[in-house]
Amino acid sequence: MKVTDIKSNPNNPRIIKDEKFEKLKKSIKEFPKMMALRPMVINQDNIVLGGNMRLKALKELGYTELPNEWVKRAEDLTDEEARRFIIADNVGFGEHDWDILANQWDSIKLRDWGLEGFPFEIETKEQEIKEDKQIEICDKCGRQI
Repeated sequence: MKVTDIKSNPNNPRIIKDEKFEKLKKSIKEFPKMMALRPMVINQDNIVLGGNMRLKALKELGYTELPNEWVKRAEDLTDEEARRFIIADNVGFGEHDWDILANQWDSIKLRDWGLEGFPFEIETKEQEIKEDKQIEICDKCGRQI
């Protein structure tokens, strides 16, 4: 499908700006298979119901043609169902298990992949700062230089 055939939703209530938008673009560039696993959803008029920011990112990345599996049509939705989908698609149900994330995942990668606000993020930043600083100890007196 041609990117120019897909229309952004003028009433899209969700935006991603600045650093988060750059992470989205990076994610699409590095892991395009995700687009097939979670395609944009369009209505019968080719207006995006879900995936407006992905469409914007694809345009900025220079895409002109998209594989069919990157776009799913939702032509049988009523107007009310379409409006509900626009909101429900972006609502995050559930919670993260922070212990599993902290113990089984690389915190830097999680942040790069767009997960923010996890409790160990502050600790990770503090550790990065400590690793960047080199502490020298005086051989004569044992104090930090």
